[in-house]
Amino acid sequence: MIAGHFGFAAGVKSRETATPLWALMLATIWLDVVFVPLFIMKIETVVPIQGYHQTYGGAFIYAAYTHSLVGAALLSVVAGCAGKLAWGLRSAALAELALVLTGGGLYWRAASSVARQAGHHQRLARLSGFLVILFGIAVLGLDFSGVLG
Repeated sequence: MIAGHFGFAAGVKSRETATPLWALMLATIWLDVVFVPLFIMKIETVVPIQGYHQTYGGAFIYAAYTHSLVGAALLSVVAGCAGKLAWGLRSAALAELALVLTGGGLYWRAASSVARQAGHHQRLARLSGFLVILFGIAVLGLDFSGVLG
């Protein structure tokens, strides 16, 4: 699954040559990188699902700080500011856009999976994933237009 993240970074690199590939790759997994120390400190947890084998998808991941809407937005701002300082405004915008699109897609995928397992319709999962992307892009627009300071 991580290969898709890195594939997205490689696609962005083909259009944005000023930003190093390693920085774009880091941007696509930034939330997961921050998740690891929080998991080690037991701030975020992984709870096995009873009746499932210990395989991928056999546990609930409680990542309320790194993968929540507010947490992801704050971590994206941190990554964007670092990119802006290192490679300029254009690189920061692309790194943040990569985070927004990747995060929205991953959120939609996770919400769809949960809805499917619970026997619910996936319409709300699609809507919520779309809203995450929409609001993320709106915040980026406000940020880089100078409205937010």
